[in-house]
Amino acid sequence: MIHSLLLNASLVAFSVQTELPNELKTNTINTFVKELHATYVQPQVAKKIEASLRAWSQTEDYRSTTSGAKFADRINELMKREVTDGHLWIRFSKEALAPREKPREPSKAEIEKERKQIVLSNAGFKKVERLQGNIGYLKVDIFYGLKDSRRPMESAMNFLANTDAIIVDLRDHMGGESETCDHFASYFFPAGNPTKLGTLYDRKLNKTLDIFSTKNTFGPRYTKPVYVLTSKRTGSAAEAVAYNIKTFKRGVLVGQSTYGIANMGDFVRINDHFMSFIPYAQGRNAVTGTNWEATGVLPDIEVNESEALKRAHIEALETLLKTTKEEDERRVYKAILNRMNG
Repeated sequence: MIHSLLLNASLVAFSVQTELPNELKTNTINTFVKELHATYVQPQVAKKIEASLRAWSQTEDYRSTTSGAKFADRINELMKREVTDGHLWIRFSKEALAPREKPREPSKAEIEKERKQIVLSNAGFKKVERLQGNIGYLKVDIFYGLKDSRRPMESAMNFLANTDAIIVDLRDHMGGESETCDHFASYFFPAGNPTKLGTLYDRKLNKTLDIFSTKNTFGPRYTKPVYVLTSKRTGSAAEAVAYNIKTFKRGVLVGQSTYGIANMGDFVRINDHFMSFIPYAQGRNAVTGTNWEATGVLPDIEVNESEALKRAHIEALETLLKTTKEEDERRVYKAILNRMNG
């Protein structure tokens, strides 16, 4: 299951202008509508979207829209009138998209391309270090599949196990796989009986599923103070981590309000030149009974994203200064804080 804002790499040319034949426009509308009705998480909204697209197809505006990029933009604009769903979109590619045996399953070429990206990006785990005052820092930019994420995730959490607080940097994290997202969040919840994080309605299965923290994590649980950095780019699965940390009062969010996209879905190949992302699942947090769609996740401490790391570091040191009973540690924390605030 993909919980992601990430665009398929083959769509990089979607803004290029090109002339669309009428047959391709018709096929795009018909196929997209069919896929919406098949799995979109809000079936009644799918009906409204179809009505809007059908009505538009009878207008002069539709007939005169011959740019692929503008055609996709117009569809997206019409959909926004019917629903607020940042994960529901369609994009145009000037270059022919890789063929797929099934519209919702990536081709071998796409899988191989992603494999290379996983290796080059260390499965999204970009940086881990120990900051002054024994504060851990972990930057994660994407959640790939759990199988690929296990090694770097486990290594990072083992490295950070002996720190006294942790800063998780999600400022550039735009989403990824929900299974990896849930497993990562579980590091910050108690071991033993799993915590119920919320529920998930899956239209494909036509079931509402309970979502729990993972019983067994790959590396050690982290029970000490947690700070999460966010920005306006923090999206989707990254927002899920931030939202759970905040609503369960497990840590402090520092930075900016996040992007605001919550539903989970699939990349769907419509035809040779159009790709879409169609959500088929919608989650509800166990504490709030809702999610962050359209609103984003609000930080506990709002600062510009460029200042978020320093602010979180200071907050962590001040927390440790208040809680430690060791005079040597107090002197160290005070000295670092004086340098950072000087």
